[in-house]
Amino acid sequence: MNNLAYEQMKSEENTHWWFTARRKIVQSIISDIDFINKEKISILDIGCGTGGNLPMLSTFGNVTGLEMDYEAVKMSKEKGIGEIVHGSIPGNFETSNKYNIITLLDVLEHIENDKQALIDIKKYLLKVDSRLIITVPAFQFLWSQHDVFLHHKRRYTKKILKKVLSEAGYEIKLLSYYNFFLFLPISLVRIVLSIFGDKESSMQDPSKWANKFFYKVFSFERYLLKNSSLPFGVSLIAVVEKND
Repeated sequence: MNNLAYEQMKSEENTHWWFTARRKIVQSIISDIDFINKEKISILDIGCGTGGNLPMLSTFGNVTGLEMDYEAVKMSKEKGIGEIVHGSIPGNFETSNKYNIITLLDVLEHIENDKQALIDIKKYLLKVDSRLIITVPAFQFLWSQHDVFLHHKRRYTKKILKKVLSEAGYEIKLLSYYNFFLFLPISLVRIVLSIFGDKESSMQDPSKWANKFFYKVFSFERYLLKNSSLPFGVSLIAVVEKND
């Protein structure tokens, strides 16, 4: 991503409904993972950006952030939480440790060789019987200037993500669309803006009441994801396990 994207991320990571609701959903998923020695859990946030998820992740154990952009590394280090290392996947990371939980939150779509990235995570970074949590944007027809601004390579369908995860050798524990309830309004807005040649390249800040409403609607899905797979959504979420 470019510097403007990281600056926007830093300014909005603790307030914008999309960041805060996604964080709440991931927090709920990690809370449901059963580890024998929870106080010894090691966590790696790949593509940690400006570090917005580090405070939440640190409540579960020792957290490390991996980030390829040097300015974002500096911003993450300002949080004063865990260790921040420079690197990228596949194949370029300055850590030899392995982790109980790895988060890959809206990162895979930035990587040209997504399958090799997943293979490297499994081989070099993830402990046996441990979990990788992934979120990615869904449906190529939702492609917009925002994807271009963020340097996305693709958007996924459930079928495509399942295929790449299976080929990389993971056991899938959860695979679902999410941001389900807001799918229709977001889709309509993006399609209309695309038709009329929209040049906007970033999230639009909603009003305070709208931000609160969107947060409540989106974050509510954490309860649904405990027992069901949602049929469609703006994004996809997966929880996979390394068991060999």
